[in-house]
Amino acid sequence: MAYGLRVKDAGGTVIIDDVSKINRQRYSREATASESSSISLSDISGLLSALTSMMINPSDVRNCSHRVSLSGTTLSWSPANVSGITNCATLIGLFIYV
Repeated sequence: MAYGLRVKDAGGTVIIDDVSKINRQRYSREATASESSSISLSDISGLLSALTSMMINPSDVRNCSHRVSLSGTTLSWSPANVSGITNCATLIGLFIYV
């Protein structure tokens, strides 16, 4: 028997039928304006993953963001531009599909 997610509308019509992979948030962190760092997540080896990043309370959207990357099992982030910007942060997230 297959496992997955099946959603029906009020009339009983299937509107979502997904027996494939479902995502799960694996990691999240709020990075300050000038923060550079990385973390090793060995348990994601071989899994399909997706990165997300979203600016939080930016004082200047053009100068408040982080470069986020995943290389193997190492998630890294660094500020894209910190030219005097201190009142902002980026929410970094990693989702895996299981």
